[in-house]
This record gives sequence, structure tokens and C-alpha cells, in this order.
Amino acid sequence: MKFYTRIPLPKAPFTFSHTEQTILLGSCFAENIGKMLEENKFKTDLNPFGTLYNPSSIAEAIRMLLRPERFTGDDLFRHEGIYHSFSHHSRFSSPSETECLANINGRLFSSADTIRKARRMILTFGTAWVYERQGEAVANCHRRPAAEFSRRRLSVEEIVETFAELIEGPLAGKQIILTVSPVRHTGDTLAGNAVSKATLRLAAEQLTERFKCSAYFPAFEILTDDLRDYRFYANILYDGSTYNGHVMDIHYTREGNNEIPGEDLTAYGTSTTAAVTRTGYYMGKFVNEKQQINNDEAYASSQNYIIWRYAEVLLDYAEVMFRLGNTEAARTQVNAIRRRAHMDELPSLTWEQLVNERRVELAFEETSYWDFFRWGIAEEKLNGTSNPLKAMKIVKRGETTTYSISNMNRFPQRVRVFQKMQYYLPIPWDEIRYHGINQNPDWVEV
Repeated sequence: MKFYTRIPLPKAPFTFSHTEQTILLGSCFAENIGKMLEENKFKTDLNPFGTLYNPSSIAEAIRMLLRPERFTGDDLFRHEGIYHSFSHHSRFSSPSETECLANINGRLFSSADTIRKARRMILTFGTAWVYERQGEAVANCHRRPAAEFSRRRLSVEEIVETFAELIEGPLAGKQIILTVSPVRHTGDTLAGNAVSKATLRLAAEQLTERFKCSAYFPAFEILTDDLRDYRFYANILYDGSTYNGHVMDIHYTREGNNEIPGEDLTAYGTSTTAAVTRTGYYMGKFVNEKQQINNDEAYASSQNYIIWRYAEVLLDYAEVMFRLGNTEAARTQVNAIRRRAHMDELPSLTWEQLVNERRVELAFEETSYWDFFRWGIAEEKLNGTSNPLKAMKIVKRGETTTYSISNMNRFPQRVRVFQKMQYYLPIPWDEIRYHGINQNPDWVEV
């Protein structure tokens, strides 16, 4: 089983160095890659205006960094008791005007110094759609009434000329990596999102063809080809994934007639009897990232145990609302969780989608077992004869990789069976006879 189609990555005309400054501006990819660079001790300055989605706002942010002018109270507006800037993400907003300005100006002038020193920039375009107020694109509407803004889609030519002017002028000599965010903006409709992404991709293509100091990294192509829920990567350690600097080696290497098991297919650490994967995967959700997983005799984690968290509160509420027929209220709660995980919002909600959201979001949190009970489908889901656990075996031989899926049956003599009677515990038979009441369904006295 291949998780994704491998996309060849063309060699960029320049490389990164820990000693050289990089500034990142734009959408979610800039945020995520910037944090990874920071964790790996690269010198970075990440989104000094907060997350920016459209190319016009990114370009204006660059202009303001190149010629910084202090923001004043006249540049802010107050909405629902909070001070905001139309040039900034809400992370800079505050109930205090003084605090809001301090946040904005402190970052503006420190990053203005950074952009002068930086040799490299990573710019991520999220959407070609812009909201304009008094003829100027805003970085964030901050939930102001839609009637205050006009909405339009930037053209390829507008984006190219805007950034060409910067690259030929104040950004001359800097090395620029362009990316397009793979996160879909379904609020624009799927068709509108597709046209938006195509606009951004064409603009990036024309800029890289025109300027040798720029290169394109195919984040959009890599992630949109991989159809997995992003939470898979947060929950699962799979072959080839990286955890705390350790690349998970969960495949066999074929040499002649021998299959040599990878490092994580053998007992690791100082224990010779350490447990190893039986499924071909490891659980990564509760592992403390500060702890090495391949040299600790306990091979455990000090991560706090999750009993009940806010996402489950929202999903519980969504389930209640769905059962009551208020699917819109249920969808609102589900989409709040999906936004946090950088997943597309659902335009509508079915029961199957709600079930899947619980399964994915609450994976390994010991909720599915009780969900099956509550929904009356435990005999379908917990019967080992009809729903066996699966195992994955990966074998590599040269350039060829094979994926084999089989039933995982460590103890053939043991078969997990769930019967309908197990939805309820039996009432003691003495109590049944004494009170003259009925026994729970399917329990028979022997």
C-alpha cells in the first residue's frame, strides 16, 4: 500500500544554511515549515504579520517591512471590545489598544531588521481571492460585516507584476522559494478554490521562469496527492516517518533469499524482550517528543493520559445535536475541530461523517469501544471473526517495494466474540426472582 505518489523534487538553485537568516511569510505551509526550521535551529523569522493568505497582503507586508512606519491608534479599529489591524492576523489583536500597538510595532521593527539581513525568503500563497476595503486588500476581515468589503479574485498578471516589482527592486539579491498552500478554501466552493489555486500556481510558475533567484517547492502537489487526513501523521509512526530525529525503520530489506528486519522491527534499547510492532505501525499520539523511543529500556512515555478533552466535548455536543435533528449545529462543532487540524470544512454533515470524525480525532483515546456500545453496533465492530485486526508488511528490494496486508492473529486459538447480550450486564437471578422483574435481553439462567 502506497501512502502517496512520490513526486520528484527538482534540485533548487540554492541551499539552506543554519548560519543564514530566512524570513517566511504567508499561509499554513509557511507556518508549518517555519516551525520545523525553528525546531532544527535554523535562523528564521516567521510571519511577522501573522498568517497571511493572499499575495496582495503578503506583498504589502514586505513593503511595510522594507520601509517600516510605526502603527498608531488611527491604524486600528475596535470590534466587539477587541482592537485589530486590517494588516495583521488576529494573534496581534488585544482588548488593550496599547498592548495591540506594542505587539505590532515591536514585531514590525525587529522583522524590518531581519528582512534586510535575510538572504532567503519562503513565500506561501494561500488563495487568490481577496477582500478589499476602500480599494485596499485586507489581510484579515476580523469578522466585520461582509457588506464592508468587496470580494474579487486576483489575476495571474496582477500577482506576477506585483512580485516582479519587488524582486527587481528592494528584494534584489535575495533567494526566494515560492509555494502554494495545499489547504483548500471550500468557502469559495470547490470550483472556486480550484480556480484560485490554479491562479496561484501559474503566477508562481511565471515568476520562477522569469527570475533565476526564485524556485518553486511543490508543497501543493505533494500534499494534495496524498489524500490522508492530516491527523494520520500526528497519530501514527509509519515506515519512513521521522520522530525526534529518528527515522522509523519498519520494513524488511530483501538480500538474496533473506529478509533483514529494520531497526524498529527488532527489540530495541537495552531490553532483549522489548515489545515491537505487530501491525507494521507504532502509535505516536501519546509519546513524549522529548523522549527517545529507540534507546529507552522502558520504551514508554511520560505524556499525560487524556481522559476527556475539549475536542471530545465538541463531538459529544455535535452527536446530541445531530440526534435532535439540528445538523447545522452539529456541523459547526465538527468544522471547529477540522479547522484546528487544517482540514477542509464540511459543507454538510451525515451520520457517517460524524462517526468518522470521532474515529479519527479521538484515535487511541479509548472512546471507540464505548461509541460502539452506545450506537448498538458492537457485535459488528468487535467480533474478531468478522472484523479481524490487520497487519502490514513492507519489503524493499533495490528500487522495488512491496506492501502485504494480512490478518494479525497472534493466538489462533483465541477468537474475539461479542454477543448482543453483552450490551447489558445480567441482573443477579436472586434479584429477578425476589422482585419479579425481567432479566436483561438474552441472558439465560443455567
